[in-house]
Amino acid sequence: MSQTMSLSYASGDAGWNVAPQVAHETVIMPRQEIIIRPVAGLNWSNLKSVLSHGELLYSMTKRQLKAEYSNMYFGFAWILARPLAMMLVFWMFKQLSAARTGVEIPYPTYLYSGLIFWFFFAESVIEGSSSLERDSGLVRKVYFPRLISVLVPICANLFALAVSAVPLVLLMIYFQLAPGWHILLLPFVLAQTAFLTLGIACLFSVLTLLSRDWNRFLQLALYAGLFVSPVIYLPEMVPAAVRWLYFANPLAGILLAFRATLFADIAFPWIPWMYSVGVSLLVLVAGIVLFSRYERELLDRI
Repeated sequence: MSQTMSLSYASGDAGWNVAPQVAHETVIMPRQEIIIRPVAGLNWSNLKSVLSHGELLYSMTKRQLKAEYSNMYFGFAWILARPLAMMLVFWMFKQLSAARTGVEIPYPTYLYSGLIFWFFFAESVIEGSSSLERDSGLVRKVYFPRLISVLVPICANLFALAVSAVPLVLLMIYFQLAPGWHILLLPFVLAQTAFLTLGIACLFSVLTLLSRDWNRFLQLALYAGLFVSPVIYLPEMVPAAVRWLYFANPLAGILLAFRATLFADIAFPWIPWMYSVGVSLLVLVAGIVLFSRYERELLDRI
């Protein structure tokens, strides 16, 4: 800071006054750049952030449902087309071939309940694993918890599962089947399925963007999983010597638990279900940790 001298004439005073003036210096602050980075690992602030964006999750889910079914004459009826068609195919094959499936309840109800569950799981995993690439335009422009992008297909397919359950209710009424008290466990079974789905989708959303081979592997695994899970037959059809390997698949316990909540004649599989719960939680934690760790790199690869 420096001083300069100035002269001023004051009327009524004798002569000129000499007064110092202070020259102000302009101070330029350095530019600050703020970078928002995702917190690596399983951080509760990340989960709280997802919960605080519930309205965004709802609006994105609604947008996806509209995008899939708004321009169709039959709309949501297409949700029922695939499980009903596959149920008829498998049922006719069983009738014509007299194949034994070990199912005690009417086979159409057993088959249809497994198919709608499997399609919910498979489509949620496939769509969730490619959700960041699908929402790349929005992800690059607006900051929001990226887990929401993976959760949107799960929520949308939960709605599709509810719609596809309508024919199941009609089949249960026709065959005079009623649920038991285990129906109270249905929300927990669905929540566990959503946890497992979210974990797998997070894992493969990372792996798929690193290598497209993982996308092919996921589709192949889900296709084979339809036949190595109790969707169209009972686990008792599997030889006892390798049945332990069959139940290593967590979807076996989940599918049996899902049906036990719907049909009173099916005993609830407590041990296989508890094993599936443990595996689901491990996969969920591993998926979220991996997703949070590589989230920034994923956005650069989109």
